[in-house]
Amino acid sequence: MKKALISILLAGMLILYGCPAQTEESIDNGSYVALAWFSGTWKEVKAVGKGDMYIIEPVKDKKGNFSAYKLDSLGRKSELDKIPVILSDVGGEIFLNAYGLGGEMNQEGWFLFKLKKESSKEFSILPVKEYEIEFSSTQEEVKAFIQKNKDNIAIFDETQLAHYKKVK
Repeated sequence: MKKALISILLAGMLILYGCPAQTEESIDNGSYVALAWFSGTWKEVKAVGKGDMYIIEPVKDKKGNFSAYKLDSLGRKSELDKIPVILSDVGGEIFLNAYGLGGEMNQEGWFLFKLKKESSKEFSILPVKEYEIEFSSTQEEVKAFIQKNKDNIAIFDETQLAHYKKVK
């Protein structure tokens, strides 16, 4: 049941946002320490329609690791909607790895995004384009690919940029 609900959540996100690159391994195990700015309640800002809201909480004793929960219409979080998130520092740039189901094979894996911290109350995520890196890449290969291409705008899907503002 839990996997089905997470599948539905990520499938909806992928339909709305396209499919970012997905790999079996994250970039690393959490090299970006986000202190307090990343934790809290965030609202997706959309040009049209209502954006989703998320609560992001740090994972105890795991530097750079967070749990993100999509809130329901009453503002409640559910463990069923928990999305593991890892923040990685690659050459001074922040990357977000979000775990879930997706891709052509509907496999579990890490979706890759470049995170642009605009302030302590705003950030955007820009997905790495699908097929830019092999799903079966090792963690070392994923990190090397991101390190080599972190400034190459051609690997990112700018049409799928998502913007978030902190509400509390």
